[in-house]
Amino acid sequence: MSHFFGLILKRYNYFKRDSRGLACEILLPILIVVFGLLLLLIEIVVESPSELLSPKLNPGFNPMPTIFSGNYESADKSNISNISEQFS
Repeated sequence: MSHFFGLILKRYNYFKRDSRGLACEILLPILIVVFGLLLLLIEIVVESPSELLSPKLNPGFNPMPTIFSGNYESADKSNISNISEQFS
């Protein structure tokens, strides 16, 4: 325990002679942490209205044909038309 107090006394003597060392090792880190915590209090995100995403929102939208594997005649045609309407 006396070794620990000796190290504290040694550091105190260094700081007593060098005030810039005290500022750089103790005060500056405290100021940086406080500034960082204050930045967390600022609300930057603004609520925007929700919008349904679709390929048409892309300015270079170029509809591509839908690839369908299977027998078109045996499939339910109304179901296939619903699928193709989703992508157009």
